[in-house]
Amino acid sequence: MISDSDASVAQLQDTAYQLARLRHRYTLVALLAAVAVVVAVGALALAIHLALEPQQRSGAFVVEDADGRAVARLGLSNEGRPALYLYDGENRNRVWLGLGATGQPQLMLSDVTGQARISLLLDDEHAGQGRLYLRDEDGRNRLALGLTDEGAPAAVFADEEGEPLLALPSSAGATPEERWANYNAAGTRALVQGRLAEAERFYAAAIREARTLGAEDLRVAASLNNLGALYVKANRLEDADRVYQSSLQMRRKALGEAHPQLAQSLANIAFLRRAQDLPTEAEELYRQAIAMWERLDIRDDPRLAGTLTGFAELLEARGDDDEAGKLRARAQAIQERAAADQPAGG
Repeated sequence: MISDSDASVAQLQDTAYQLARLRHRYTLVALLAAVAVVVAVGALALAIHLALEPQQRSGAFVVEDADGRAVARLGLSNEGRPALYLYDGENRNRVWLGLGATGQPQLMLSDVTGQARISLLLDDEHAGQGRLYLRDEDGRNRLALGLTDEGAPAAVFADEEGEPLLALPSSAGATPEERWANYNAAGTRALVQGRLAEAERFYAAAIREARTLGAEDLRVAASLNNLGALYVKANRLEDADRVYQSSLQMRRKALGEAHPQLAQSLANIAFLRRAQDLPTEAEELYRQAIAMWERLDIRDDPRLAGTLTGFAELLEARGDDDEAGKLRARAQAIQERAAADQPAGG
């Protein structure tokens, strides 16, 4: 049996439930009413504005601040497509939202000179995929991000001339070896062109990719070696020493005591010692590198020519012109033989 007290509790719970339902229902009605009022007021304000402003009858709706300066304009672009323009306090167009040449939605953000620096759009020619473009002060695309037609992420980096520097398709479409090669090559191009910050980022990415293939993979050593050359050029000599030594140890462990890559590492560290004003250590390393090339019976490698030239420069700096001259003659002979081996027109 159910007691009277139990019945009273049940009735109270039912009453509370009904009140809660009514409260939620009225809250929803009140919210909808508030939205309706806002919309109605906005529509009324727009109607009054359209009735009072003559320029609006020509197809443009302009919003002004308290000082009468235009801060926004809704109208037609020069191509006759609908567009929204937002202006800063100096009446400079900083934001543009509208339809592009083929009717695709597009958003552009401009700097204080009016140059578009960021562009976001939907590319109808590629399954409506989103595209984000970052431009430099001259309007050249330097970075493009988006999706491939298959929906995979993609990125294109461009150099200062707007030419593609590095393209990264979907991670599923490129192997770690391919990504390492792309990053490493991009780093070397940036280094040659003097863009050291970019080169460092690319080499760091190459090292990360190479390490996915194994902590002792020789591609890691190659990119560390390249990063060392960058640090020397940037006069970050302690950093250069650190990565050069890591590369040398990895190569020695994997390749033994005599290999062209090992000889090149020794020559690179010799060049670093010259930059550190340690000529005695530099000379010893140059002699080790040259002896290794001779032990390997490799006499025409361009890397050997570079080592001979570097050693000759060191000897000339201390006045040992005779030995330096012999080294330069050997280097020149290697370079001439390499040029003779080039195909005609190459």
